[in-house]
Amino acid sequence: MSATADPRLTITWSHIDIYRHSFPASVIAEATGLSVEELLAAPAMLFGAVNPATAQLLKAAQNDTVRQAPTEFEIISAQASDELTLTELFDLVRRLIREEMDSGSPADRSLAALIGGLRREGLIV
Repeated sequence: MSATADPRLTITWSHIDIYRHSFPASVIAEATGLSVEELLAAPAMLFGAVNPATAQLLKAAQNDTVRQAPTEFEIISAQASDELTLTELFDLVRRLIREEMDSGSPADRSLAALIGGLRREGLIV
């Protein structure tokens, strides 16, 4: 991911018509209460009915000249501009699991079992 620019999320939503717009990830994070990292790792977390702050943000981005009061906004697609590849995601998870295991917490056996299972399935090396 680029550290110099704010990553962007392209969101498709419906409200009578269908709209699509690219937002800075930080703006979506603020409206949803999620972190930018969470959103970029799993944009699908946005799918479904949205909270009022997110609905307000989406409504402000609409280009309709006539707007009717909506009863519900629903995000139907989300895609990060700097989405991690599956390999990058596994590397990130592996690093976080390694850090957790090295901390000596009670979860280390479970995490070790998870890594073993992922290796057995050929999903990580």
